[in-house]
Amino acid sequence: MAAPQDWYSFFCAWPAGLPRAGVLVTSLNETMPFRNFWLKDEMLLIERQTPDAMGARFVLLSFEVINVVKFTNPLSEAEIAGAGFQAEVATRQPALA
Repeated sequence: MAAPQDWYSFFCAWPAGLPRAGVLVTSLNETMPFRNFWLKDEMLLIERQTPDAMGARFVLLSFEVINVVKFTNPLSEAEIAGAGFQAEVATRQPALA
C-alpha cells in the first residue's frame, strides 16, 4: 500500500492531459467513482459522479485511507511519464558495506 505522502504527491502532479476523474478505492474497500477533485493540506475532496446511498455527492478524505486509484480514461505514454512512471527500472548500484 502506498504511503499517504505518495498519494498526495501523485494527486498534486496529476497529468494535465488526463481528466481529473477515476475510481478511488479506500482501505475499507469502499469504491468511489469521482469526476473531479481538490486538494487542501492533507485532505482530498472528491466529487462523486452520482450521489451515494445517503445522498452525498462530495467526499472529504485523508490520503491515509486511499488504497487504489483506477483510471477510467485511456492513458498515453506521455501522461504516464508525466506522472513520474517509467517503463524501465533504473539499475541501482549495490551499496558498499
